[in-house]
Amino acid sequence: MDRTIKTIPVVIFGTVATAALLKWSVLSKEADISKIPCGFTDLHDKGSTGCLGVLLRQPPVIDVLTFPDVVAYFADKRPDDPRIRAGALLSRNHPKGRLIFQVFLNEDDKLCSDGSSRPYGRRLIARRLDDELAARFGTKELLIFR
Repeated sequence: MDRTIKTIPVVIFGTVATAALLKWSVLSKEADISKIPCGFTDLHDKGSTGCLGVLLRQPPVIDVLTFPDVVAYFADKRPDDPRIRAGALLSRNHPKGRLIFQVFLNEDDKLCSDGSSRPYGRRLIARRLDDELAARFGTKELLIFR
């Protein structure tokens, strides 16, 4: 049996905020997924089954995400890190609504991470967006907050 690992790039966050790519490994079913190296270190959780465990874990689901909720999160949950200069909100289609990534960025619009390389922010599924947030997204998937 051929045990060659093949990788394909998968964009995690939009190209404006960061061009971070994760190599998603396609392995034979005998492979131990906890041994998959994680190129995007914030997705690695020692208590899970490696990167894939974190990727496959479902984020919390909320009924409605509002524009005031987003602004309040950026104001109230902003880490005490002087590198933070902006925030980003990424929205993707999801079977349950919208998959939302809310993260903090440095002056180069790259993800800001803590000392263990976990990016600051949150991931959630919103069944729907309020009218104001939906209007701000329009046909875009990424909003930058400065």
